[in-house]
Amino acid sequence: MPMSEFAVPSPTDGLQAASDPAAPVDVSCVFTDQAVGERVASWLADRDGFAVERSADPEAVLERLEATDCVVTDEDRVVDLVEEMSDRAESAPVVFYTDDADASLPDEVLDDEWVDVVRGIDEASLPVLAHRVRALADHRRTADLAATALAAADAATDGIAVLGPGGTIAFGNEQFARLFGYDRDDLTGRPWRDLFAAETADRIEADALSAVADGWQWLGTCEGRRADGDAVTLRTRVTDSDGDEVVLAVVQQSSETPD
Repeated sequence: MPMSEFAVPSPTDGLQAASDPAAPVDVSCVFTDQAVGERVASWLADRDGFAVERSADPEAVLERLEATDCVVTDEDRVVDLVEEMSDRAESAPVVFYTDDADASLPDEVLDDEWVDVVRGIDEASLPVLAHRVRALADHRRTADLAATALAAADAATDGIAVLGPGGTIAFGNEQFARLFGYDRDDLTGRPWRDLFAAETADRIEADALSAVADGWQWLGTCEGRRADGDAVTLRTRVTDSDGDEVVLAVVQQSSETPD
């Protein structure tokens, strides 16, 4: 019984892992040079989309990290701030703003994906600074939302897998692994076709994935193949996550309970 049902209902809304572009970016400015700090804070505060808090005390900035989308700071503060945040449960992206073209940071700071550098403290660099702050804050919000979505998927009673663009499994929750009889770690990187009989996989690829590519979702009853080779009947939903690179597959046991 490779496949007993095929249906294409209305288009799906998918999973939206994007930040709200209307939400203001909460910025903490902390500078050794108070005149520069005031100038930066005032310039950002005068622009739409930024809520700015200025402080001369790095500890005060660290205490309000939970409400901070991005920290803007200067050379004397950045290394200490990044190191302090690495030891805390809460952290925030950091933009290092400097007038020193030769200023350098330790490799471990430069390699941090949540640290950026803007050089040249002048009128021309302030729009660049604003753009970097907004980009880092949006990236962080999206990453946080994606982590929340994955945590929710992990707690779901349905089996859920995210398929990567190469046709392999990028993420599978515990229920998905249990339905197919695999250890969860063994699923990551495995071709999704391994989980179905060849004829079933061909039809999913031809019917389900093409429907998803056209903006629809697919529902059907499929025959899966467990790690021990046993067949298992599954009620399957295939949709996308509103991204070009992944497909979200939800698989739920329909009638049999695996060992």
